[in-house]
Amino acid sequence: MTPKKLLLAFLAAITLPLINPAVADPITGATPASSTSSSAKVHRVVFDVSVNEAESYKTLLRNIANLKKAFGPENVEIEVVAYSKGLDLFLSKDPELVKGINSLATEGGVELAACSNTVKARNVAVSDLPEKAKVIDSGVAELVRRQEEGWSYIKLASYPAQP
Repeated sequence: MTPKKLLLAFLAAITLPLINPAVADPITGATPASSTSSSAKVHRVVFDVSVNEAESYKTLLRNIANLKKAFGPENVEIEVVAYSKGLDLFLSKDPELVKGINSLATEGGVELAACSNTVKARNVAVSDLPEKAKVIDSGVAELVRRQEEGWSYIKLASYPAQP
């Protein structure tokens, strides 16, 4: 390819998507993902839960509900990985949280993963975890695996108490 043709191809590649995002890449011929139907795409999201705060847990439940609403429940795969202080999410006695977590796993198709290292370090009985929760070798290792597989990573934030 001559330098002039190479320059023209480059300019087309960077300007055509700005004008019309549905235009295929002039070099590779690939069609941008945004021009395909979003209902066909499965969005895979892993939530990192390592804080112990009821408000954060309620935010997690809302975030999951919002994801399902935005993409459709059939187009979302979600895993909640709880480790360190975040294991308290699965051990909560708060009726609202218990109901929310149990419905995620049974009705919502959300995978609940508890870190084995944390379970052992805190002497938690597996029977104290939600029925559908799986115990995994390491919470951090699970997060790394999911990210390597292309899952979107969301870190549950800590919210300081309001005066």
